[in-house]
Amino acid sequence: MIYDTIIVGAGPAGATAAKALTNSGQKILILDKASFPRDKLCAGGVTAKVVPLLPRGFHNYYKAAITKGSLHYYRPESFISMQTEEPCVYMVERKDFDSYLLDAAIASGALLREGTKVTALCQYANHVEIQTNSCDILKARYIVAADGANSTIRSLTSQKKQLCSAFCLEAKVPWQPQHDEIILNFGNIQSGYAWIFPKGDYASIGVAIYRNMLPSIMTYYTQFLNRYGIKWEKPKGYNLPMYSLDSTLTNKRIFFTGDAARLVDPITGEGIYHAILSGTLAAQALISNNPSRTYRSMMKKTVLSELKKAYLMAKIIYKLPDHFFKTLKQNTELAEAYLDITSGKKNYANLLWMGLKYPVKNPLEAIRILLSTLEY
Repeated sequence: MIYDTIIVGAGPAGATAAKALTNSGQKILILDKASFPRDKLCAGGVTAKVVPLLPRGFHNYYKAAITKGSLHYYRPESFISMQTEEPCVYMVERKDFDSYLLDAAIASGALLREGTKVTALCQYANHVEIQTNSCDILKARYIVAADGANSTIRSLTSQKKQLCSAFCLEAKVPWQPQHDEIILNFGNIQSGYAWIFPKGDYASIGVAIYRNMLPSIMTYYTQFLNRYGIKWEKPKGYNLPMYSLDSTLTNKRIFFTGDAARLVDPITGEGIYHAILSGTLAAQALISNNPSRTYRSMMKKTVLSELKKAYLMAKIIYKLPDHFFKTLKQNTELAEAYLDITSGKKNYANLLWMGLKYPVKNPLEAIRILLSTLEY
């Protein structure tokens, strides 16, 4: 049997692509090395702009609908508060959220093989063959790689070993339900940030840091807990495949989506939106006359266009966090514009042009940082 598409990875990108492809009449097989429901390390923030892309019933799967947020610089007493009328972010547990998406794909007709890992693959003129850990040989016209930050498919198709550019430490801690605002902390962590995401009577807390500062991450994590009076909780770690201008989208008959394509927002670390959107676009491309060209074109106009601007802004934000905070503090319209990004009302192009209106404390440093991005 030759499937139309085999999707490797049953997370948000894979499940979304599977549902869309089965709805179009394709014969789809999903492979995942885990068995569902399964735990997944993730802060669990689903921005409001994701919701229109989700199957029905999402309201049954989120823990909290967030309308308030605070941006802290160094200490809790130095902050910017933001609020929206409608929820800007929904808090989820990935175990439940991913199962909800996968169930929708299966209900549409996709087949699922759990506990199945790809061990080898070979591409031919008209199809791809993959071998699994059970020694099965499976064939498909195309492969969608949705197997996460440490993508096996990427490893099997690339001669070059690529490390994820960022790393997180995360834990769950008891929380007071009345403290229902997201907290993002900049300035304490060089080349990174920390967060508190409330989910009722507990919260996901963590720190994210670019890999060049990785040896200091446990120190930053401990300091963050102490600064907010949070009792020590042993964290777990995971890679964050931040977008960095060299993301691979296709390799002959293979389409990379989500974390496997390194589509994590380099400012916030958000990955769910781009995972679901890339899964949607991959499905649309695979039913077109020229799938590879169509996918690259659609991604360039949407996901990559946004992430390139976020990449540029991240260079400035993490090098000049004091200027970033002071600018937002003095110009609340910029903070409000960022909240509009989470809802889809604005994008990073809007925020970038708004930010250029305000003076930079150290213009030579800002110019150097901007020029460094052109080296790519």
